[in-house]
Amino acid sequence: MTHPLLDQVKASCPDLPDHLLNNLFVTAQCIYLSRSCNLARAKDFVPQVIGTALAARSTPQANNTRLIRTVRGAVAAEFADQVQLALHHFRLAMVSCFSSKAIKAAKQLVLDGTSWSCRDSKVHLMILALVIDGVAVPIASIDLAKKGHSSQEERRELLHRASRQYELKGMTLLADREYIGPDWFSTLDEYEIEFVIRLKKGIYHDAVNESKGKDWGGLCRKLRQCKKKKRISKPIMLFGRRFYYIIVRNPKAHHPEEDEFVFLLTSLKQVDQAHRLYSIRWQIEVTFGHLKSNGFDLEAMRVQGTQKRELLLQLVTLAYIWMSAEGLRFYRKKTPQSADQVGWQTKGENAGPFRLPPGNGLGDEQVS
Repeated sequence: MTHPLLDQVKASCPDLPDHLLNNLFVTAQCIYLSRSCNLARAKDFVPQVIGTALAARSTPQANNTRLIRTVRGAVAAEFADQVQLALHHFRLAMVSCFSSKAIKAAKQLVLDGTSWSCRDSKVHLMILALVIDGVAVPIASIDLAKKGHSSQEERRELLHRASRQYELKGMTLLADREYIGPDWFSTLDEYEIEFVIRLKKGIYHDAVNESKGKDWGGLCRKLRQCKKKKRISKPIMLFGRRFYYIIVRNPKAHHPEEDEFVFLLTSLKQVDQAHRLYSIRWQIEVTFGHLKSNGFDLEAMRVQGTQKRELLLQLVTLAYIWMSAEGLRFYRKKTPQSADQVGWQTKGENAGPFRLPPGNGLGDEQVS
């Protein structure tokens, strides 16, 4: 099988067997065409993707076996490092479908999770995404395979994975109420990542009350009384660090299950900017919708094991990035490019946060 993108990735990953890389490419395209992560559905598109007379004569069972063996081989310890490097090259190529201006301007990370049941097991994908041109592009994920919230150790592992392939320094993380705590804030500081995180209504009141100025109740009353104000903020000391506590009018306050205000905590000094940035967090919910019921039917995934599920998410992400970039071109009335016409490399000053670390691109540790 030959293709400009495939040939480029092969040159960058010489230790990865050609048949495995070819089949990964085939699997990604079958998922794209079938709009499903269910390999039993994706198999029907194998003959179309390969495009040979021999492939046209292959049986559905043989096609299904090809896809299953590809996923199994890609997560084998022998090839795990090289597969991750190849997938990163694929992502670099797909991201280059966005404008270089949009790539360089990408400074917001979004963290959230999505979960569902798969047969007798629980799937809980925690995903870190980079917002490019209004699209939340997944750059790292972990299948927690459990109910409930993620642990501090699991969040650290997610950032560690992302930091080995992307420059996170100077980014701003946007996250919902789950992602708080002194250890987590210290981890973000360690990676030099700023943050804007939504808080539950009832937490950190003591820190607000102990800081100079109005107490928590006074801030709420002032915002409630001054109808023209959209937000009110106050610097506070929390866990030995200076943050800003922000109270914002909730645009959904008319819903019975919503609070009157939204409460935010940020490490940014520009409070107005923090308030505006938090609205971008919703883009990961849009991405979840496209990956699930409105797009690639992620919940129809039937493979067992966290590594296999994470691999399939990476393959789906490749298709999602390209479709998003082409959709933006169409929306802006520009001529969409075919896959063979796309400039597949993201280099130099246009690369933004995307990078290949020295050596094999993944450090000395093996990606799980």
